[in-house]
Amino acid sequence: MVMLEERDDHIDRYLFITGLGKRGYYISRIVIPAFGALAVTVILLPIFGLTDLSFLEIFFLALAGTLQGIIIALMVIRLSSNKLEGMAITKLSSLLMLGALGPYLMPAPLYFILFFMPSFWTGMAICEKNWLFMLLSLIAASIWIFVFEKKIATD
Repeated sequence: MVMLEERDDHIDRYLFITGLGKRGYYISRIVIPAFGALAVTVILLPIFGLTDLSFLEIFFLALAGTLQGIIIALMVIRLSSNKLEGMAITKLSSLLMLGALGPYLMPAPLYFILFFMPSFWTGMAICEKNWLFMLLSLIAASIWIFVFEKKIATD
């Protein structure tokens, strides 16, 4: 929402022409906070023992969540032109998380219609106890990020 406010106030244009540039602006507003949250999650979750998952499992789940957050942030920035549209798209973007329920609620061959959602592969990894599905989640998330990042770069 900060980025949308900066866009509404035309501040972002001034930041784009500084040494930061457009790419640096997006990295400072989206990527750095996301990976800061990843670090905090990976450090604090094992300390407080909220789950019996291994460190590697926690890391991959936190990484998938971080990438999902980046996807949502890029989606909101790309698809909305003001704060009101941004709030509506933020609410709609929560539908991307429903993919995680596919392996639990849908019959076996039918749930693969959700293959394009990174959260689906995260759900598969948890449901099937096969952490190789996390690789597919990371690949799907990378594709989403690449598509939205390219659309932003062309604006």
